[in-house]
Amino acid sequence: MSQPMYQPMSPPLSGKTALVTGGSRGIGRSIATRLAREGATVALTCNASRRGAEETVAAVERSGGSAFALHADLVDAKSIPDLFEQADREFLRRTGSDALDLLINNAGNAGWGGLMDATPDSWDEMFAVHARAPFFLVQSALSRLADGGRVVNISSALPPPAARASMPAPPASRRPGPTGVLGSAGRATPEGPGSGTA
Repeated sequence: MSQPMYQPMSPPLSGKTALVTGGSRGIGRSIATRLAREGATVALTCNASRRGAEETVAAVERSGGSAFALHADLVDAKSIPDLFEQADREFLRRTGSDALDLLINNAGNAGWGGLMDATPDSWDEMFAVHARAPFFLVQSALSRLADGGRVVNISSALPPPAARASMPAPPASRRPGPTGVLGSAGRATPEGPGSGTA
């Protein structure tokens, strides 16, 4: 009796491409390495953490994946079209197509150490990276997204530790739960859960 022959399955994202902003460290690095492990060719961006980006690419390649790093200062939205042109060229060289399957907007910055340290310039910079850049990244990605392509926007609900240390503690009913999501002591109403509570 002959044994059934099984062919190994291709990784689920084989042949797909992904652009992960802020992919040189933290959550972005984890996302980039996971996507590559699942078979995607990954472009990851970095600004200040170029060494982290190089380490991420090296780790992906050691495990048999495909990744490359691109410098991107997302404070300057005018640099975003050039970022995509660089990604297009490299995706075309590596995969034979410049289509994009996944855009992961993950880049962020701390903005300032504590509330009393904030300045108009640091506020503008934080807003530029967290709000304006994702908007224009999506705009540039739209004409490149493959059929079934996806955009994922990631944000952090909590400020960095230094900023949290300078903030007064919220009332117990508004403290973050185990997932970092703010809870509410209010009851659900037609206006939404917890409406009318402070």
